Amino acid sequence: MEVGQPAPVTIGTTLQDNNGSLVLIRARDSRMPCCGTVGEWRVFPRRAGKVALQVWRETVDSDILVLVGENIVETRIGEEDIAQVVVSVALGDRISVDTGDYIAWYSSGQESVPFIVTAVPHPVWRFTPSTAPSVGDMLQLTGYDITADREFSIGAILAASVTPYFTNTVHEVTVYANATASSIVYTVQYTDDDPGDIASLSVTMGISELFEFLSPDVRVSGELVLGTYVLTFQVTDRCGSVDTMDVAVIVQPPPVAITSLPEVTSVSETASTQTLLHVLAFSTIGSYTCSLDYSPVRPEGNPFMVQDTPDQELGIYLQDNANILFNVTPVYNVTVTCTALTSATDTDFLLVSVQPNSVPMFVNFQGVSAEIPDTMTAGSTVYAVTVTDSQPISLRLLCDPEDGPFTVASDGTVILTSHAPSAGSAFTWIFTADDSFDSVTSPTVTVIITGASVGLLTI
Repeated sequence: MEVGQPAPVTIGTTLQDNNGSLVLIRARDSRMPCCGTVGEWRVFPRRAGKVALQVWRETVDSDILVLVGENIVETRIGEEDIAQVVVSVALGDRISVDTGDYIAWYSSGQESVPFIVTAVPHPVWRFTPSTAPSVGDMLQLTGYDITADREFSIGAILAASVTPYFTNTVHEVTVYANATASSIVYTVQYTDDDPGDIASLSVTMGISELFEFLSPDVRVSGELVLGTYVLTFQVTDRCGSVDTMDVAVIVQPPPVAITSLPEVTSVSETASTQTLLHVLAFSTIGSYTCSLDYSPVRPEGNPFMVQDTPDQELGIYLQDNANILFNVTPVYNVTVTCTALTSATDTDFLLVSVQPNSVPMFVNFQGVSAEIPDTMTAGSTVYAVTVTDSQPISLRLLCDPEDGPFTVASDGTVILTSHAPSAGSAFTWIFTADDSFDSVTSPTVTVIITGASVGLLTI
């Protein structure tokens, strides 16, 4: 559909003697006859330079206009006054127009669009703004020059409004029957390739007893009932172009859920009896069967199991004599899968951290030598060592020379197994403490047999 001159090259050659002018045509043939976009401009420039081809719209006050868009055309030196210029406007640059909008143009330099004088009134407003107009600027018509007898070599071809469309790629969603009111079920996405239409797009949803549309989200509005519900959406642009979309909402029974997982727990590598690691809890009370998988896998098999707790709950246990060693596997990832009587299943994870054994520690070594009188007899306590550990330990005494008459008791006391050797004899001792997980040795103790009366030295 044409607006203004369909063939501007046939319209006169006279130029207005203006600089920095904005010219607005208010004649009926230069007003937009319908809603759409400017797909093409046609102009016959007689001077080189840039011209901003514009569309202006009346506000509530018909004497005040607003600039809704513009396209720039540039005529280079040597290209002017030859033929009309046809500017095909890319879809993303098109100006969205409404019925009654006006075409206009602004030249920052000398006027380049020619005119002819007509016998029929053809209202034209001419302005000389201090700066080039920008989209959104207002224009007050009152008090400016009006010329009523000129037609200019400019026109536009309107294109139909591009239909808006939905951009969602998913058209089927699932929601569980226990979803609460206002829960978001679906988010509608839409757009329009006419940039000027996007802000004015409106979306509606067909009537539903269970769901409501609070753009852009579909939300639960009532108690859900099992079944499939088709929701129909419609997006409309300012020109009335429409697109529709159907979305199927499937309401399913609530799933089971292991509410106590995921979780992180720990157990000592010294555990040798069945140990409760975690008590399972579920979102729906009922009867469940659970299975366990674990990683990393070990040759001895799964060290974990599921069984009833003393309170008749389901618990995850470390098995008897599981023999989990920190140095081999410090962390196990246990996958827990539980199934309800309805066959609904949930899977979650328990991270089991293996706590290393505390190493035996000698705590009272304040020196590394001892003196024993040669008068001490068999069974006498000649030394004592203290070891701390969270586990039972065994102590060994290494004596050099090996025939030294000494032994170490479980409480850390060193006892003569025969009469003390003769004065001047010397020995070295090294103690070893072992808790079946770790073994540590003490500093070397130098032992001297003396002839003097020397009391027991405890270090």
